[in-house]
Amino acid sequence: MYQSIKPERMIVMRPEDVRLDLPSIAHANEVLLVTMSPYNVYESNVKTDKIGGIAYTCVCPQAGYEKILVKVPDLPPIITVDLLTESTLITFVSFEGKFWRDRSGNYQLSCKAEKAILVKGGNKS
Repeated sequence: MYQSIKPERMIVMRPEDVRLDLPSIAHANEVLLVTMSPYNVYESNVKTDKIGGIAYTCVCPQAGYEKILVKVPDLPPIITVDLLTESTLITFVSFEGKFWRDRSGNYQLSCKAEKAILVKGGNKS
């Protein structure tokens, strides 16, 4: 008769444990910048008046124009809204994407980076 082997501790991989880089999400090192806005800091799950940085809304052309929002604690923004065009390309330093579950149990993607870098647009050609 077979004897079942029970590990002392079961290791389970969860989507929340997976970290993704920009090429894994965008299928490219650069994304198109759509818009940007400041984001607020939360303390004990309460929104404060403190600005935490800039949230860059981008689309990924090589990934079916999937939209991502990347929070960067770096101020000021890398480009002004009046210089933003349809072909403004940016990339990120120390980009990290991860999944989290919302209250409905659905997975959402959260992205952050240490710094945004303007590749094309504004005063870059």
